[in-house]
Amino acid sequence: MSKRKALEVRTRVAQEAARIMSEHGVRDFRLAKEKAASHIGIADRRQMPRNTEIESALRDYQNLFSGTGRVRHLRRLREACLEAMHALRDFQPRLVGPVLSGLADEHSPVLLHVFWDSQEEVELFLQARGIATELLEKRLRLPSGRHGYYPAYRSEVGGVWHQALVFPQNGLREAPRSPLDGEPMKRADIRQVRSLLNPETSSDPESACIVPMLARIRLLSPRSLVKQGQSGYGVRQADTLVRLIVVPLMAADTAPDPGQWCGPCGRIKVFTERGLSCL
Repeated sequence: MSKRKALEVRTRVAQEAARIMSEHGVRDFRLAKEKAASHIGIADRRQMPRNTEIESALRDYQNLFSGTGRVRHLRRLREACLEAMHALRDFQPRLVGPVLSGLADEHSPVLLHVFWDSQEEVELFLQARGIATELLEKRLRLPSGRHGYYPAYRSEVGGVWHQALVFPQNGLREAPRSPLDGEPMKRADIRQVRSLLNPETSSDPESACIVPMLARIRLLSPRSLVKQGQSGYGVRQADTLVRLIVVPLMAADTAPDPGQWCGPCGRIKVFTERGLSCL
């Protein structure tokens, strides 16, 4: 198989895995890859994309199909997270997972790491505040490469699901490995979460932008562009219509058309909120 064909296969699997994760709430990258490969009919497992490739495809998928509703939902989750972190401040809470990365959807709980040497004291703290919890056990890979099991309290507060994983206090020094890339998990404290909710101080694009970022889709020809409403366009690839929402800078007629074809990069040029861009 040529390198170009292999890249196309990896991209197709990554995109299908991203769709499965977004639409069906699948959180396991390996399972999503297997389901995607089976659905597409890819038998060669050597062509499977890396988890980071699926994460990138998932971000593009959400930006294309979820729109501003996802941005609002992400903000709601982060606001709920900040409230929970203030309540749990004695346990030095840290936010992890999709709510931190910006990839949260309607299936995503707020994932917190809390640090206390007594699991029972954390449970009593929650009970004293009338919070009903379900005790779970989570398996995580440690910096040493070994795996450890940690108690996690699952609860629903204000219509938002939370999970608080309890680590010993010295667990604050080293984060467990991320299932995404094997690197230490990214953690955010209260100050950093607060900055995500403040567009003026945050560098996080998901919290600052009004419209979803435009995913870059290479069009095979200008004829593959299909009008979808006043300011929406679709891209037909492999007989599948992929919806693409474009919010133009001035008027709908500035959205892509065959006359705005960019020769150097082979993509459609559009005017968006961020200026002239190539899809």
